[in-house]
Amino acid sequence: MRILSKSVLIPILALLVGLGGGFVLGGYGEAKKTEPESNEIFEELVLSHSALSTTEFTQYLKLVRQGHADRLPFLLEIRLDSSLLDLARTYTPERDSQGIAARALAMARDYRAAYPHQSDTPWVAKEVQAALALKTQPAESPAKSSTTSE
Repeated sequence: MRILSKSVLIPILALLVGLGGGFVLGGYGEAKKTEPESNEIFEELVLSHSALSTTEFTQYLKLVRQGHADRLPFLLEIRLDSSLLDLARTYTPERDSQGIAARALAMARDYRAAYPHQSDTPWVAKEVQAALALKTQPAESPAKSSTTSE
């Protein structure tokens, strides 16, 4: 069994905490709409999420600066999986009135078509595939929109 080094383990742990935070944020986001007193709780969660992102990106940059940039694709693929799971869990056409999530999903589909990746964790792989297959409001593929825009 391969033991992960500290420089790899920290971003993975940050990712796991982020996944948990995403689930919590989803629930508290709904509470914020109906209960004004929950605003402080929501702000605390936003702060925690920002701190997590700061930690995550700091670790990624440290890997690059320390000459371990070869580890980044693996960690970023895990992060993309996490984001896709969050997107699929929270997506509704009403929430995506500007089509931002639909365009992000189209971009992820294009990326994964060009650079296939599958998680070693079976349930994550299954859920990511379901997320990539999610039906959204029509959105142009980012590749198409960049070639047709003037």
